[in-house]
Amino acid sequence: MRLIPKSIDGQIEFLDTHLPRWEQDPAGVGLSVPEVEQLRAMLDEAVASKREADELRNLAKGATIILRDRMRRMNTGLAAAVKTIRAAAATDPSVYSNAVIAPPASGSKAPPPGKPTRFTATLAQVGWLTLTWECKNPAGTQGTMYEVSRRVALGEFEHLGVVGVKEFVDTTLSREGAARGVEYEVRAIRSTRVGPAARYVISFHSGAGSTMSQATAAA
Repeated sequence: MRLIPKSIDGQIEFLDTHLPRWEQDPAGVGLSVPEVEQLRAMLDEAVASKREADELRNLAKGATIILRDRMRRMNTGLAAAVKTIRAAAATDPSVYSNAVIAPPASGSKAPPPGKPTRFTATLAQVGWLTLTWECKNPAGTQGTMYEVSRRVALGEFEHLGVVGVKEFVDTTLSREGAARGVEYEVRAIRSTRVGPAARYVISFHSGAGSTMSQATAAA
């Protein structure tokens, strides 16, 4: 059995527990007074560094949550703006050049985007849920985006955002919402073409003291 723990917290706790006894009688445990004093100084430094690292880690988590939320809102606003520009360009093609956006290829016969499949869901300790999927789109097409919506307990679907990759991180899912069951809807969009929507149902359960996730695809 290992005497000194591997983890940082375990090592600090081990020395913090044993050191007071060693300080009472250094010679009785085979140590010198300078050796015990050095251990005390090193423990104090380690505790201070651990506290500082924890504070910085918490700040980083908070900043990341804010960043992801702002990126989600920015992408949603950007997608809405591009959609509005294209709608205006339908009656005035000069809008494309004014907006520095390439118009759709003339006479393009490309079929609509594919349907997302093979979903996976991962729940992080901080509560973020990362949803990934695959989607087979027509050959030669570009600029496919993915619109993500969510509903809780068979309620109304809520638009979450639009992403340009086959991954979405949901930072707004509450514990209460997760406990009631969650369903995501993902739809591929490209220019004015829209692919069929795919839905993914996720249910959560607790086991061995931790929250686990199970998910099944819905038609």
